[in-house]
Amino acid sequence: MIEHIFFALGTVKSIKIYDKNSKNYEPLLKHIQERIEYISSHCNFYDDQSDLSHINQQAGESYVTVDQDTYMIIREAKAYSVQYKGFFDITVGSLTRLWHINTNNNEMPLKQDIDRAILKINAQDILLKEDNQIALAHHGQAIDLGSIAKGYCVDLTKELLIKAGVTEAIIQYGGSVAVIGKKKKVGIQNPFKSQGEIMGYIETDACVVTSGTYEHYFMHDNKRYSHLFDLRTGYPIETDMMSLTVVTSSALLGDVLTTVYFNKGVIPRDEDVCVIMNDGRYYLSESLRKEFYAR
Repeated sequence: MIEHIFFALGTVKSIKIYDKNSKNYEPLLKHIQERIEYISSHCNFYDDQSDLSHINQQAGESYVTVDQDTYMIIREAKAYSVQYKGFFDITVGSLTRLWHINTNNNEMPLKQDIDRAILKINAQDILLKEDNQIALAHHGQAIDLGSIAKGYCVDLTKELLIKAGVTEAIIQYGGSVAVIGKKKKVGIQNPFKSQGEIMGYIETDACVVTSGTYEHYFMHDNKRYSHLFDLRTGYPIETDMMSLTVVTSSALLGDVLTTVYFNKGVIPRDEDVCVIMNDGRYYLSESLRKEFYAR
């Protein structure tokens, strides 16, 4: 087994290749790391020099030519934003700015500012042209890819490994995991314990994506506010669900669905999910019960 570890998009990345041949995969793994780091830099909401920031800075003004991967992520994310309107939308950046998510600023925004920010959220206002050109229709709009870039990178890594002839591997980028070849046991983190402690495993050959209200948040007046927004109110979601894991064919789709289900606030009983509640109870869909192993 070969394992390659690096850091990008705010999390540790791990690629494990189990192929038994003697092929040297180091050049491939180095190329993948460089590609993911490149995407990470271009999709950084907080870097003024990133592709994403250039689009947001020119909102309501002009088109911006971006990297091919940036264009592909935004094009796919726009389609999902339109499909799941009201529950997932990458033009949520106006709220991200206001709530200072992932910064050291814990100041509560004013309600009138929140109400104005909500009016800026509309993925239909993302304008796409040939030659990787993107624009936002109105001033003050902003794209935030924090909910979807990781899934795109997992899917891309899987594609690159398969093209290179890899037949058995596991890719883990934070809470997003993809399996190539034989089924593997993918751990589900216990949100009540220290990071890395597992509450159980799902055996699968697909993608497993976990998101939770415990991951990114800030405290104000002894109250914890999640990084996940209710797009109807502009405030962080309030839910009994602490962690939601979904098994899908695509990590990018998994990113979308976890956000959608958290926003809907109900357990999706017709999907392949594991939901851990704030009181410690958990729900496991019937389709996964034969694949789940409690620790």
